[in-house]
Amino acid sequence: SFNFGIDNCPEKATFSERSLEKNIEVTGHLNQKEESMKHLGKVIAIIIFVAVAATAVNATFNQAGDAIRYRQAVMTLISHHFGSMGQVVKGEQPYDQTSFAEEAGVLEMLSKMPWEAFLYPESDRGKTKLKSKALKNKDDFMQAAQNLENETAKLTANAKTGDLDAIKAQFGAAAKTCKGCHG
Repeated sequence: SFNFGIDNCPEKATFSERSLEKNIEVTGHLNQKEESMKHLGKVIAIIIFVAVAATAVNATFNQAGDAIRYRQAVMTLISHHFGSMGQVVKGEQPYDQTSFAEEAGVLEMLSKMPWEAFLYPESDRGKTKLKSKALKNKDDFMQAAQNLENETAKLTANAKTGDLDAIKAQFGAAAKTCKGCHG
């Protein structure tokens, strides 16, 4: 076998590790690709957390308080992702197609999660940002939920195209669906 001397290299770091260390040493910060990778890691962690929570939801709704906490956690994540994408749409943060598409995909997944928790008996009480009339008619409420799911699916599809004008228009349409339940 032929040895190029790689095994004898005093530093066992890979090229990308040395490159990252050098970049941090020279610039003091990560480049955009490295930031995107950090962001992707966070998104994956959130997806795993939410997926685990979603599978446990039926078993943990022993009382209305459990349903309220669950839906509020999901809605907090929805709000976070809408907020991040909103900053991009408004030009407050730079547009990165890959990151935006990932955010839209997470939002689409989250948009499908909280609805059963709203319908749990007596979960319409307590601290909430929900309009009081939102749960008066279950069919209307579920239609509003379906509208959010549909519009976030369209947002994900638009985000994958990279057409920022179409993305902005669809982001507005998706955000407008929130007004059906929130003031």
